[in-house]
Amino acid sequence: MLEKEIQDLIRRDSLVNLGDLEADIWRREAEISDSQKASRTLAAFQAVVVIFAIFTSAAFGSSMAKSSLLPHASILNPGASLAPSVLLFGGR
Repeated sequence: MLEKEIQDLIRRDSLVNLGDLEADIWRREAEISDSQKASRTLAAFQAVVVIFAIFTSAAFGSSMAKSSLLPHASILNPGASLAPSVLLFGGR
């Protein structure tokens, strides 16, 4: 039984060409390195897009808050601008 398994291993290994093994290993290492470099570049680009989106939305939001239709914001009474007295006689 052991002899048969040994013969199977010898037969299997005789079909494999190990002459190009080192070249194959270095080629695969170069492919992995290129893939990692591309992944880092893509991650950096995505980070730039996210940072740009954050700053753009913050600037747009603050400009919209400044040019809001409400002349002033009241924390204690947020609906004061819609009070009947303000609508009839105007605000401050």
